[in-house]
Amino acid sequence: MTEREICVVCPQGRIDAATAPQLEADLRQHIVDGRLWLVVDLAQVRYLSSSALKVLLVTLRQVRQHGGDIRLAALQDRVYDIFEMAGFHRLFAIDESVPEAQAALRAALRAALNAGI
Repeated sequence: MTEREICVVCPQGRIDAATAPQLEADLRQHIVDGRLWLVVDLAQVRYLSSSALKVLLVTLRQVRQHGGDIRLAALQDRVYDIFEMAGFHRLFAIDESVPEAQAALRAALRAALNAGI
């Protein structure tokens, strides 16, 4: 694995029951393609439903099962409030910005490579 394998996914707008399947398909394709170190940039997302939270949780579990990780970045206050109300802020690493999330994943990736994972 290399740092080039850190991918940034940038959903936009509302992610609800109607749009969550597309996000799920996009994230699943990254996993199928072996891209297991993901940053989900939520700067342009203004609303997440329970469907979206489920997609993110399933993706988190899948990438971790395969030795990767996912970090969330740049959440608007309203979106962070949704994560907090659902208790998901305890499950996900959440960073202020995409560069911060990428740096954290690079450090985790280096640690994994040094550990021989």
